Amino acid sequence: QYVLLGSGFDTFPYRQPDWAKRMTIFEVDRPEVIEEKQKRLSQSGIDVPDNVNFIGADLAEENWIKQLLSHPDFSPKAKTMCSLLGLVYYLTREAFSALVQSLSILPEGSGVVFDYPNQLSGKLPALAHGASAPMMAFYSERDLTALLSAQGFRICEHLSPLEAAEQFFRLHQLANPDSTLTAPPHVSYCLSVRK
Repeated sequence: QYVLLGSGFDTFPYRQPDWAKRMTIFEVDRPEVIEEKQKRLSQSGIDVPDNVNFIGADLAEENWIKQLLSHPDFSPKAKTMCSLLGLVYYLTREAFSALVQSLSILPEGSGVVFDYPNQLSGKLPALAHGASAPMMAFYSERDLTALLSAQGFRICEHLSPLEAAEQFFRLHQLANPDSTLTAPPHVSYCLSVRK
């Protein structure tokens, strides 16, 4: 199972590769965001694949996980990959910890992947301001290790901005020396797995 938390206008479900078609995908976001996305998909003539499900739920509310668990296509015993990409910036530490705690009901081997602001940067708050949402918290790798461990998760992979740039952008930069495309300098990436 693949759960996109705060799915927004993520396009993965509509360009999914063949291997993803064997998964059940859940897009979870506030009801008004889900409604707007469905409207735009319809207006654009984009069909919703059979393996995609929508769940209108506010992740800031405690009972959002009940809506996921009660969906007839969701299996609480199946290993689940959860994406929080682009979400952690807008959660307080308490809300992020509560979200991870909600996910601790998932079976062993389930994963959570997310990016997060690792220090104050002039560009990141400007980005948040452009999204009409304030940036709520910044983390160190030590902070995240403690937060995740307290909820039964361990970090399997952690990429600093330099490591992300090397892994994902180095070949592009070599082929395009004038390109400014690179990893954001104050954003780190984390993959954690339920112990």
